[in-house]
Amino acid sequence: MAVPYSDVAKGVNDLFNKDFPFAITKLEVKSVASNGVAFTLNGSQNPKSGAISSELKTQFNDYHNGLNTTLTFNDASALGFKVELADKVLNGLKLELNNTFIPATNGLTTKVTVSHKSPTTHSRILADLLNGPIFNADTIALHKGFILGGEAGYNLKTGNVTKYNGTVGYATPEFSLTLQSNKSLNEFTTGFLHRVAINTEVGARVHYITNSEKPVSIEVGVKHIIDKYTALKAKVDSVGQVGLSLTQVLRPGVKATLGASIDSTRLNQDAHKFGFHLVLN
Repeated sequence: MAVPYSDVAKGVNDLFNKDFPFAITKLEVKSVASNGVAFTLNGSQNPKSGAISSELKTQFNDYHNGLNTTLTFNDASALGFKVELADKVLNGLKLELNNTFIPATNGLTTKVTVSHKSPTTHSRILADLLNGPIFNADTIALHKGFILGGEAGYNLKTGNVTKYNGTVGYATPEFSLTLQSNKSLNEFTTGFLHRVAINTEVGARVHYITNSEKPVSIEVGVKHIIDKYTALKAKVDSVGQVGLSLTQVLRPGVKATLGASIDSTRLNQDAHKFGFHLVLN
């Protein structure tokens, strides 16, 4: 099944980015009412500065009419309202309206997204109506495992192209390989993910930045699921940063993740980061 352009390398990106809480303490509480309304409370604290941030999200899914409504509010006094309508106007077509309002500054953003998906294609048009307006479009096509896609942005007010990028790749249930450009062809990332066993996957990412003193950086990572309750992850990059993660399901609905970032070039210095993430569902 074709995925959005931003999710083409999701597997390898999750391997390196997900479940690594560094230098932060996070709490996530989820609950669902009997009528299907879902509540999510996110809170985090920076151990060094002591700064706390939080967000409350309320979501209601009307599956019969294909309607999804989400309300969010955070401690920065930003109020978000999102409405999604899927598969009603046309099979595979999704319409999304996303508004954010900050009462203290009267700041308002309004974004509209129109997307269409099929087994072999996924296309989107995103419009930031009050900023520019700026239009972004992206598309992905699949054929026998081969992936080809691109994205572009255009500011209608200034008449400037804001970005242009592309991606190519190949994916099977066992492994995937992708090459993506970012920042209008000024950065390139190659990602490789291989499921070497049903409970083990390994991956690598190579970043190349043009006009940089150190243009190339490399990351290697592995994830191993010990059992249905415990998972281990580890990664290391070309500058000696080592990431470690342990995820443990303590009981049904309670999951804890411990993360550590170790600077192997400064083992005897205060250069390491630790974090904790607790999820109550």
